[in-house]
Amino acid sequence: MSLKEKERYYLEIAREHSTTVLIILDNESCLVYASKVFLNIANIPDFSVITGKPYKSALMPYIHYKALGDISDILDEVNDGVHPLTKHQSIDFHNTGTPHVYAVNGMPLIDNHGVSIGTALRLYDITDMHTAIDTANRASTAKSEFLSNMSHEIRTPLNAVIGMTAIAREAKDIEKIHYCMEKIEESSTHLLSLINDILDMSKIEVDKLVLSPVEFNFKTMIERISNMLRYKFEEKHITYKVICDPLIPNTILCDEQRLAQVLVNLLTNALKFTSIGGTITLTATLASTDGEDNTLYFSVKDNGIGISETQLGNLFIPFSQADNSISRKYGGTGLGLAISKKIVELMDGSIDVQSTLHNGSEFFFTIQAKTGIANPAQKIPLLMTSNNEFHILKAHDFTGKTILLVEDIEINREVVISLLEGTGVDIVEAENGEEAIKLFSTDPYKFSLIFMDIQMPVLDGLTATRKIRSMEMPKARTIPIVAMTANVFKEDVEKCQAAGMNDHVSKPIDISMVLEKMHKYIKK
Repeated sequence: MSLKEKERYYLEIAREHSTTVLIILDNESCLVYASKVFLNIANIPDFSVITGKPYKSALMPYIHYKALGDISDILDEVNDGVHPLTKHQSIDFHNTGTPHVYAVNGMPLIDNHGVSIGTALRLYDITDMHTAIDTANRASTAKSEFLSNMSHEIRTPLNAVIGMTAIAREAKDIEKIHYCMEKIEESSTHLLSLINDILDMSKIEVDKLVLSPVEFNFKTMIERISNMLRYKFEEKHITYKVICDPLIPNTILCDEQRLAQVLVNLLTNALKFTSIGGTITLTATLASTDGEDNTLYFSVKDNGIGISETQLGNLFIPFSQADNSISRKYGGTGLGLAISKKIVELMDGSIDVQSTLHNGSEFFFTIQAKTGIANPAQKIPLLMTSNNEFHILKAHDFTGKTILLVEDIEINREVVISLLEGTGVDIVEAENGEEAIKLFSTDPYKFSLIFMDIQMPVLDGLTATRKIRSMEMPKARTIPIVAMTANVFKEDVEKCQAAGMNDHVSKPIDISMVLEKMHKYIKK
């Protein structure tokens, strides 16, 4: 094989196996080389069809005139310059409407005597990388905006808590102090809801959000939600209507907490975007039933500011809102609807919205739920409210009973002790798991229940529970141990159960839940 034949052979190998678009022109702008990738893109059957011809006339039958113009402009730019050209260029070779993005390298070819002998043009398809970078940048921008909004959302209730605390400290009027306490409670509740949204979203992103179905009275749940939001409706003089289909079973089986969360999200949004004196309607109907399987349909309709057609597409996307100005004017994290959508989908349903700008919105969704037992046992009423003060009912009488409260933070112990004041229960305190073991082993039959924190110095709650359960005494195996912790994920509850705990109460403390556990585990 002659040297010239070898060169031709190797050139052919290069053409066949090159992964980029490569075009070489001679000094007369005629094609002397084109990689197979380019031939495939341009649908050119063989290089022999175009070789030796001026590139414009040779390529005109195969690629769109706009793409040919783009290539011509690039070549002109290469030949007019003194340095190699590097740039990104969108080229749509066949006018499909979806151009590819190429990293372009162009250089004049100079022989050993400094004379131009042609031009080389290399195009590397970076569409996927460009799309990925663009997507990442948009996601980063969305999350940055979210974090900025979140900072504002968290600082606002914190400012109220700190400010109202300072006002209450200086106040002499008891009504002023009560007012400050009410605002502190409202702001703290709002702050907790923000944290819960963030935690829910983090679980959704790693596919860890799961449902916990329970049997519950459907109409009682609707009444509880309505009562919880009633004062907000009254503040804005909103007409609030509830239409509840009597055909819906009294008791259903699904995740009550998550269903309530979706409804509260939609009702809160409606409140936020409905002007003073407006109307909000919650509708719940039985869409279909098949034995114990039911399809429930819900609608939250308002006559508020509405949503434009172009904004509707962003509503259920995490870290975004219909309009960035929404967060500045009305507040909110942009997570509520994304979380609601995931919950509804986990319940084998779907959620959607109909809205017209300046003419109100209607959010509607379906879920699947089974029919529960006909006459569920009624829970003991836990709390009643009067003048914004909690009064423990006489039903909560634990006189003669003693609980062991294991908690390393003094103020947390103080909160529990104060909330249970009036129930007659005696409380023994322990600052860590090691203290708890000593107190229990000294007089195990003294205690009716142990509330156990998880994260503590010296000895954590899980280890302390395992050590108590391993003691050689009957009481150690039967004493009810209830986790009282800020570790609230499903896997945290499972760890508590695996360590030998009977139940779980999350922080911040809901006194009604604490009393419910005491009724459940303390024998009268």
